[in-house]
Amino acid sequence: MIVRDLLAETLKRCQSKVNAECQAAIKPSTQLIELSRLLPIFSDYIDQSAPSTQISDPSPRQLQNQMSQNDKPAFLLPSTWPLLAIAFLKPGHLAATPTIPEIKSSDVVRASFAMTIVVQSLLSGMQGRFESILQTLLLDRCSIWKNVMTAIIATTSQTYEESLESIFEDEACAQLVIRLMDFSCPHPPHLSHPKSRPEVPKVQESEDGELYMIFTDILAAFDWGSFGNHSFMRILVPFLSMKRGREFRGKLFSDHGDILKKMRVGLEDVFSVDDDVCEAKVKGDYWQLEEYLYPLEDNAQMLHLFAEFLSTHSASITPQERPFLFLYLIHHLSSQIWNADLDDRLRMDLLKVILSKTKDKQTCRALLAYDCAAPSDGSSPWALQSASFVARQSDPDPIAPLQNSPHLPKLLELQKLFSRVPGNHHSSLARLAELGWLIHPDSLETPP
Repeated sequence: MIVRDLLAETLKRCQSKVNAECQAAIKPSTQLIELSRLLPIFSDYIDQSAPSTQISDPSPRQLQNQMSQNDKPAFLLPSTWPLLAIAFLKPGHLAATPTIPEIKSSDVVRASFAMTIVVQSLLSGMQGRFESILQTLLLDRCSIWKNVMTAIIATTSQTYEESLESIFEDEACAQLVIRLMDFSCPHPPHLSHPKSRPEVPKVQESEDGELYMIFTDILAAFDWGSFGNHSFMRILVPFLSMKRGREFRGKLFSDHGDILKKMRVGLEDVFSVDDDVCEAKVKGDYWQLEEYLYPLEDNAQMLHLFAEFLSTHSASITPQERPFLFLYLIHHLSSQIWNADLDDRLRMDLLKVILSKTKDKQTCRALLAYDCAAPSDGSSPWALQSASFVARQSDPDPIAPLQNSPHLPKLLELQKLFSRVPGNHHSSLARLAELGWLIHPDSLETPP
């Protein structure tokens, strides 16, 4: 009875709020969400008169844990509400509700996401007063994100009388999905100073396997046109978290690079699934990028994969077109190329891949000039303010005296690196000269 009353009150209160927020972000012609029309269906589900026990499970581990016959409120109250839509998108379910035949499958999907946001917001607002009671009902952001992904896959892989297109083609639903994943529970404030290289625990191998299956299921469920949708590509960003295992990231870039290269995501659009930093975003700073930048990639095979990927797609992966992906690759590659503790041969190999295969000069200059060091005052972690990041990659004056160059320390470091590593460096030095980084071959010392 409590669940029924909460549902009815939620529908009543959120109707105007959801419609107003959606209308501000969508085209005027888009139909508004009529949540009240769906109350009979959801009430029917709560009464267990709907054929929920006959549902084939599209994701056993996800749904079996949530659809316990002995604990219905555990399925309805927490942030797993998107999974509720699956019950009503099975063939024949809507037809079994003849009293409201005008309700479409897409209405259920959109309303389910809308209620997810409202219920999650209400629970978080109540957490301060009833923390001990609600603690088990509030999922971490990673779980919320995975549940949303599971629901999206399930709702696009069913058979309907009328085909249900990608929910991201419905702008109202896309906005709701993004709101849900951006939402987070209150957390203690972040430290005032940035972490230069935080230790981020790796997830278990089993979770990597689960996430990789979700990723491949997404690719199978959506057509090629969906990958050009900004909202759709944004939900794929957490797959690039440095919390993922090396093998997981390697598969993404080696097997699905044609998808990743379409990631038109700005720095301001990146959301974290790490609860430790998700509430610490300061205006002008990009704390939520932390889990994508650290720990630095130090595996030679992955770094070579990054270098080949960036150089191959440098025409499209630019700070203007793909800000997040550009920063992600530049950060890990440049940080290690300038890492004096890394093997000299590996540093040289990475540098030569970029210089020889990257046609875009802006990419080369960004790699050479990028500085990931955190400022002493802690005002802008990793110096990632979006406006200044691109501005710093200006063309150095190729005729300026070496001693007046702002890149003098790095020029000297490059000179030492070329001196220590034996081999023919003429083409690399010529390319550097084109970029304004002039190192005369006669200045190189002969390695012993």
